[in-house]
Amino acid sequence: TMWQVDKTCASGKLKPKRPYTPYNLFYLLERELVVQKINGPPKSNGIKRKHVGVAPREEDQIKPSSRYDGIVFKPYWYDPDMKEKRKHRKTHGMISFKELTGIISANWATVDKETKDYVTIISELGRKRYKDKMNLFNASQKIIQLKKEHAEADTGKK
Repeated sequence: TMWQVDKTCASGKLKPKRPYTPYNLFYLLERELVVQKINGPPKSNGIKRKHVGVAPREEDQIKPSSRYDGIVFKPYWYDPDMKEKRKHRKTHGMISFKELTGIISANWATVDKETKDYVTIISELGRKRYKDKMNLFNASQKIIQLKKEHAEADTGKK
């Protein structure tokens, strides 16, 4: 449609997605906590490991808050660039989105320091990685732009 944004640039590379905020990370964790309390942990064969060959990250070395003991995390759950596009399907039906959001926002207002520190650290690491990726992305865009200008100048001389 006419309003769609092109997320690729001249190089054809995807622009890095913005990092999650501490609240976004808390929401992801709390949603998993609620869903896994209702449905139980996901079956090990249900988790697809699409990101084979991606090195472990600093975030994986940080011990999660004790609040999330027993929760099974998806690989790279904290990285928006690694998030798979969700297939359209019916929800689990155990809790509505509105109820879930209400529970999570109430929990955020009263969250313990350990959990808030955990999501803040993960968020800071994500911001640092995003900044590095954007510097590389912007440099590649600048090189492509210079090559285009150089090619245009060459064709203009002939």
